[in-house]
Amino acid sequence: MFGRVSTVISGLAIAVIVTFIVVVIFGHTHSAPSRPVAALPSKTPAAEPKGHAPPLSLECIAERIRQAPAPFHWSYKRNTTSLGPADWEADISPDSIAGTLVDNSGTFPIHAVRADSSAWNTAVSVLTAPLPASAFALLQDSPAPVPAAVEKVGSEDTIKYMIDTSRYTPADASSIGKVSGPNAFVNGAVWVNRDGCPVKFVLNVEQRLGDGSAKKEHYEGVVKQH
Repeated sequence: MFGRVSTVISGLAIAVIVTFIVVVIFGHTHSAPSRPVAALPSKTPAAEPKGHAPPLSLECIAERIRQAPAPFHWSYKRNTTSLGPADWEADISPDSIAGTLVDNSGTFPIHAVRADSSAWNTAVSVLTAPLPASAFALLQDSPAPVPAAVEKVGSEDTIKYMIDTSRYTPADASSIGKVSGPNAFVNGAVWVNRDGCPVKFVLNVEQRLGDGSAKKEHYEGVVKQH
């Protein structure tokens, strides 16, 4: 099974895994947090208008896996109504990838060295293709993310943003409703580093289907530098 999946994935262009990038900024807020939150210095500061989400680009996670500047551990878990649970774990360095994929079918190795470009591209695809781009897209240009705290994730300083689309006004909620149906919601948290890249996220998505049933999705990802 893994060989078939890898063959399909390896033919995809890595550059289009995630097609959206949100403007990078740390200094704005959509509502007052429960306590003051100090903004992290950004390498590319920009004035972001209110009503826009903070940086939530998954492209930078894919790029970090593809072109690791330093060794780190990548952990990603997905559990959805349609696909069931799956867990990707990998130690990634500039020159090697070593990890596993565990799903309902079993445990499958993920191994590659950069010198073997075909194996490298396949391993990168296996780790990045399942990223929840659609879940993050629901938050793009939205008021849902609210800064909550400055926290460390591994060795990186981050701002933690709480996500809860139940705060939406009817007008704001229509953006999710158009994609996911009435009463759809997203909640959880995203931790964003000083470069504007998420290094940790926990998201729950519930989508109402046409027959009245619900499709539930849960995603967790974290980058931890060695």
